[in-house]
Amino acid sequence: DDGVSELIEDSMLRMMLACCHPSITSENQITLILKALCGFSRKEISTALLTKEETIKKRLVAVKKQVISQNIKLEMPENASLNKRLDMVCTCLYLLFNEGYNSTHSKEIIRKELCLEAMGLCRLIAHKIDNYPKANALMALMCFHTARFDSRIDDKGAIILFQHQDRQLWSNELIDAGIKYLSSSQNSDILSSYHIEAAIAAEHCFAKSFETTNWKYIYSLYEKLYQLKQNPIIQLNLAIISSRLHGVDSSIAALNRLKTESKPLSNYYLLYATLGELYKTNGDKENAKLNYLQALELTHSTKEKEFLQQKISAIAN
Repeated sequence: DDGVSELIEDSMLRMMLACCHPSITSENQITLILKALCGFSRKEISTALLTKEETIKKRLVAVKKQVISQNIKLEMPENASLNKRLDMVCTCLYLLFNEGYNSTHSKEIIRKELCLEAMGLCRLIAHKIDNYPKANALMALMCFHTARFDSRIDDKGAIILFQHQDRQLWSNELIDAGIKYLSSSQNSDILSSYHIEAAIAAEHCFAKSFETTNWKYIYSLYEKLYQLKQNPIIQLNLAIISSRLHGVDSSIAALNRLKTESKPLSNYYLLYATLGELYKTNGDKENAKLNYLQALELTHSTKEKEFLQQKISAIAN
């Protein structure tokens, strides 16, 4: 109980937990927290949740009306219902971290302050709440990703693709912290999506090079992850990794299938940017350029636009 009372002393976490009221639907809880507490724009929320901006606008209006009309008191829960609310808070911290890690709007591709805020709140939950392994798994995931910060952009702030990153720049201290959190998260029967994502990130951190990465194992982890969480981004990752296992053509075919079959991905810039890269690898300049242009139209990030422009210019020369 001491841990819980200390946790509740953090005003941001207290407000997040209060917003996870059982009368409010889970999607509206997430929308409310991201908008009111994390300061996301409607565009950032719609990108994070792979939905339309108009849908987010409607959700915000609906939840505001509901709180007023039903006189819902946004206050701290009893300890008994804390874990359920913590699940939702962790979802929001995961989305907050992701927005910082790969920013949709900012001129910076990485917004470290968002990542550090998410990590600080997650660390508090992991250290103060007993028998809640999801927080440790999420903390491990954040540590492994943050370890690679310095290798993701060059000294001019331009994007460096994963396969070209200098692994000497990765933080061993953060990788070690990630291993400890991942180890702590395995003291129960619970296997959450954070556990599997952290295992994937760990595998990347352990690989000596991009080429020697155990892609077969990573692919199997993504398959397991998709069984837990039917998310189109996981399908996208499976399609991308298939190029490492079955060649570029199989990956192109899988991505083109997703483009027509998955509505959320049909307007997702990363699908087109990846297709551009794969077509370029295959020497198909025409299709590479078409997909890079489509990605350029869909992204709102200045740095991503610059990166894609360079790719298009390189094809033209």
